[in-house]
Amino acid sequence: MLKFKIWTIQRFYRIALFWWKWWSKLYRGMFHRKYRHIPLDESLTPSQVQDKLDLVKWTKDSTKELWDSCGSPQWVQFVIDELEDGSPQPKGALDCDDFTSWAVHVVKKRYEPRVFSFVWIGTTLDPYGREKKKTQGHAMCLLTDRQRVQEKTPSKIYHIGNWGKSEPRLNLRNLCKDILTKTGSGQAVAWSIMDKDLNVLEYGTGLPDADVR
Repeated sequence: MLKFKIWTIQRFYRIALFWWKWWSKLYRGMFHRKYRHIPLDESLTPSQVQDKLDLVKWTKDSTKELWDSCGSPQWVQFVIDELEDGSPQPKGALDCDDFTSWAVHVVKKRYEPRVFSFVWIGTTLDPYGREKKKTQGHAMCLLTDRQRVQEKTPSKIYHIGNWGKSEPRLNLRNLCKDILTKTGSGQAVAWSIMDKDLNVLEYGTGLPDADVR
């Protein structure tokens, strides 16, 4: 069954990304319309973005989000504004996609912010405490440190989000390997890079090639 699920994900991954984009836009129109007037922060450094994200408590998607949607950046901004004012966190889904949606819109453009999504085979426990392998995924804000070019050293990429700031690496392949190590997984399923409007820039199955940055 797991092998069939992996095959299905890899075979139809591009279609799934297309569906996710338009479902997210529809979801925003239905449930986040009232936050459209919220002004977004601008030109934040990656550290400033991460500090604000660290205020937010991760809250998983529910049936309303069909278990996976990318909320509007204005919704996340509203949550952050409330928390910074000392108010309790507003109720609502705040999954990794939502953290990423806000981050790619507010970080300084010179860091080339993009949405990075990765799917792998992870291990969880079933209700009886037995290990069970299943597909898992995570979305992050991918950034590039171009200042290193001026220092005549290779530019590096890293990600920020609800997992915090990652170690910088030379390419996306190494970032994915770090995630596999972090999660105790040995198998990558698929990956994608999108712009802030969820348009696919690059995608693939397994691990990315070494030249993907």
